[in-house]
Amino acid sequence: MGTSWKPACGTYLGPDSTLIKKVTSALLTVLAAVTGAAGAASLIKGTVLAHATLSEYAAAVAAFAVVEYSIYTIMQAKCSPRPGKEHCSSGVVQDVIPAFSDSPSDDFFPYAANHDRVDVVVKSEYWSLVAGLTDGITSGINVICNQDSDQSPIMPGFYKNPKVCAAGVGAMIGAIPGALIGLAIGLLLATGFACGPLAFACWLAVLIIIAFCVAVFALIGAAIGGVIAASITPASGPSATGGGRVYPISQGDFVSTVGNTTPVDDASNALTFWFVTSTSLYGNTGAIDYYSYHLPDSVLADAWDVCQKSPWVKTTQ
Repeated sequence: MGTSWKPACGTYLGPDSTLIKKVTSALLTVLAAVTGAAGAASLIKGTVLAHATLSEYAAAVAAFAVVEYSIYTIMQAKCSPRPGKEHCSSGVVQDVIPAFSDSPSDDFFPYAANHDRVDVVVKSEYWSLVAGLTDGITSGINVICNQDSDQSPIMPGFYKNPKVCAAGVGAMIGAIPGALIGLAIGLLLATGFACGPLAFACWLAVLIIIAFCVAVFALIGAAIGGVIAASITPASGPSATGGGRVYPISQGDFVSTVGNTTPVDDASNALTFWFVTSTSLYGNTGAIDYYSYHLPDSVLADAWDVCQKSPWVKTTQ
């Protein structure tokens, strides 16, 4: 394609955009838990006045199940491979975003945190890959561009961090004692209800309170469990191999990245490496505010670029 063609820049939502998504997800989880609990309990409403304890426990179990399933779904999305194609691209590192640093929400929802992410300003010969054209994707790809005067296209890449997956497991475990505490508080609050003529409405309110307490405290327990699990898991970070040695990746590094590529919503729906399987390091140019594609185009010659060698050379044509 050369430098005469450049993909149109899309909208970069930025890491902090995940805060709204995580808070909304938590609120929807609580709402779903309460609704599901009320629905489950309503199945035995014919015997509720005679077996109030049974319906209360049914509401609690339903609420807990919704919370656990929500955490499990998020963990699977964060830690499982995604359908895509393996590719290789080269350029200069613009940003390194460590795991658990996207936004303050990561302290409350550690199981929903992102893995380590590296944004690379790619050489112009990889623009077709960034735009999805290499894989025949003609729509739905958002191209992230740098803030340099050339608006140089960026290829994000996530490096799988075991702390993120450990946080998911810890969250599922931590939700258990949290739910039990919520159940105890919910039952305690329920004792203050004196149901009269509106017995069914009163019963339903009791179930909603219990379900709400279980869901909220299960999420609190999940947050605590996730933080503990992540803290005791050995740290890791994005690294690259150069000259037979392994180095941590930093801004200004000239790199070639290999991995499975797929659109990722946590990267503004840009075509992204999920996950990076290997990175080659060629050197570092020093840190500046914003890099242009002209830099890797002029410095990272094809003779050095492993992505221009078999079997990767065919991916750029």
